[in-house]
Amino acid sequence: MTAVLTADIDLSQIEFSPIPVFSGTFNGNGHKITGVNLKGPGSKCGLFRVLEAGSEVVDLSVEGNIIPGGAREMTGGIAGINRGTIRGCRFSGTIEGEKEIGGIAGSNEETGLIENCSSFGEISGHTSTGGIAGNNEGTISGCTNESQVNIDAGLLTAAVDEDMSLNVEELEKGITEDTIRDTGGIAGYSSGTISGCENRGTIGSDHLGANTGGIVGRQKGMVSGCTNRAAVLGSKNTAGIAGLFEPYVEAVYEQDAFDKVSDQMDALGQMTDNWSDQLRGMSDKAVDHVERLDNMAAGLKDTLRENDNMRQAKREEFDERVSSQVN
Repeated sequence: MTAVLTADIDLSQIEFSPIPVFSGTFNGNGHKITGVNLKGPGSKCGLFRVLEAGSEVVDLSVEGNIIPGGAREMTGGIAGINRGTIRGCRFSGTIEGEKEIGGIAGSNEETGLIENCSSFGEISGHTSTGGIAGNNEGTISGCTNESQVNIDAGLLTAAVDEDMSLNVEELEKGITEDTIRDTGGIAGYSSGTISGCENRGTIGSDHLGANTGGIVGRQKGMVSGCTNRAAVLGSKNTAGIAGLFEPYVEAVYEQDAFDKVSDQMDALGQMTDNWSDQLRGMSDKAVDHVERLDNMAAGLKDTLRENDNMRQAKREEFDERVSSQVN
């Protein structure tokens, strides 16, 4: 199925429900859909609830306010869940939710690609909130965020009950606990790839929230060629690119000359021990020669052991420097 817009569409005067599942091609053709206002209860909210693998949404602008009730998870301007391709799209407006909240997609799954997209407005969530995607397991490339993300840290949203009354207990809890986690200019949490992206919107709130980054709040995948040009604020694990970087790091040291000599001296020591056992019944002079050789080997081993300890300490110091630079 292929759909092509031939004109702008205004949905502000109708009660719009998200398109449940889409698996074809939707070509915005440079047009925009405005008045996308979603306030009913639910998750997987956006213009589309789910974009299946193989689907495409291209060259489309969406404007509106997506503020669902209920669980309020996996919410985005274009799609709640993206398994296909979103390319050259733009969202402008307000998005609020609890978990996996993004300007373009709430969750970009492993087969998902979000490319050359942009977000403008204000985005708020509690866990995994990003200017482009709340949660990214796929690829985000060449995207730009100009939305403000969690500048109130979702505090007032968390403190308002369904009857719109202020919940003082939740308000105090929000101030004293890290209820806001994984906030980023491009993605809140990413185990996928983020490349060639730029953030221009303020990210986070001063002294509140954990894992806040200009590009990604918490990262386990790859970040390449990205730039942050705006303020990043938070309480714990706050940085210009990645608030918390969790790579798998393994330092491999090749065996150097000291290591090789140390191994050879260990072998020599074992040989002299064997000789001593074999020569116990022989002359005192022969035994004396072996003992002198054994003492010389022991002295060399002690010296090598001291050097090895020094080199090990330097390696540990180097590992700590690398780890601090990565994080």
